[in-house]
Amino acid sequence: MGIPILFAGRTLWVRAAGIAAALSVLLLRPALADRPAVGTVIDQSNWQQYKPYLAAAVQRLMEKGYLSYRVVERHKHVSLPIDPWTEKCKGKAKVGPDDELIDYCGAGIPFPEVDPADPKGGAKVYWNQDKRYTGDTAVISPATVYLIDKHGRERSFTAEMLYYKATERTVLQPIPAIPDTDVRAYIRINTLAPFDMKGFAVLMQIARYELRLPDQQWAYVPMLRRVRRMSTALKGDSFAGTDETYADSYPGAPFEFKSRIVESKEMLTCAYCDEACMKEVLEKRQGLRILNLPAELAHIFVIDVVPKDPNYHYSKYVYYIDSEYWGIQLKECYDLKGELWKLHSFYGVLGCGAVGAAGVSSMMDLQADHMTFHDGTKYKYNEDISLKEFSPARLKELGQ
Repeated sequence: MGIPILFAGRTLWVRAAGIAAALSVLLLRPALADRPAVGTVIDQSNWQQYKPYLAAAVQRLMEKGYLSYRVVERHKHVSLPIDPWTEKCKGKAKVGPDDELIDYCGAGIPFPEVDPADPKGGAKVYWNQDKRYTGDTAVISPATVYLIDKHGRERSFTAEMLYYKATERTVLQPIPAIPDTDVRAYIRINTLAPFDMKGFAVLMQIARYELRLPDQQWAYVPMLRRVRRMSTALKGDSFAGTDETYADSYPGAPFEFKSRIVESKEMLTCAYCDEACMKEVLEKRQGLRILNLPAELAHIFVIDVVPKDPNYHYSKYVYYIDSEYWGIQLKECYDLKGELWKLHSFYGVLGCGAVGAAGVSSMMDLQADHMTFHDGTKYKYNEDISLKEFSPARLKELGQ
């Protein structure tokens, strides 16, 4: 019969002579990962125990001691203004041969259910992310941006960010789009302080995808006292000395990438965190180290996103997308050698994409140990903003 041995929750029957051999095999085999319980703190000391639940870049940060998670309960579902559109249009949208979106209703999530085995599943997940709820307008003012080097030294500047959606509108009139516009969305960023950066301003016009037009960008540089049109070739350049590029906010249309579902599973990502909670996280931040960040288990689509343009400034992205609200929770950026370069994390007051975007985010350069951290807790949706705020002439007014 043999001798019963209890190991890792399993009863094993082995002959006496085979006990040593059996135990040696089991001891060399990796232990099964524990499902992290609420209240668990995951940090440099124990992250390997929960490795299957952590993104590759998160593992790298925890190994260095730059990040720790505190597991919390999954937040309750939040109803969104796009929900009726999603329900009304269910089953109508399709992905074309070039990954373009066909027969879209104008608002809502085009593919609320995605089969991981679908050859077009990656494109569908990306389109869902692109069409998630982000509000018709948004204002972050003031936003503080911290630039942190590997020694923990910091400098910062404050800015104002305005966002205006010209299409896919669900709250503010006109719904669902401004008539006869070539623009999908406007973004304006202008610096407020310190003195040597005050007045620098950037305007981006994101073209409607179906028109296949290039995006437009302008910048006002106080030293030149002029508004300059920026070449779209500069989308890969650093924005205002940060670790982010101009393209990191809007990498491009989903059909400009080849997307593939790598896996679909339960993972730990940022948790919903109200303003008081995020204030505590910000106060505990130590240079590059973000400690006890609330994290929750969620069903995540992990997708490889490879640019079709051979001259793109990243070789690929890996997106970690929440399947409930379709927001990107984590975005890994790979350099042209195919090596992991940066981690773009979205968390904070509006975390988990519950209303589409995170008020707080960071871009970590994993190769240089350098980070850009955004404190955007002063975030408001669906504010009454005039389109006059989004013109090259307005940039000059703000800079003078």
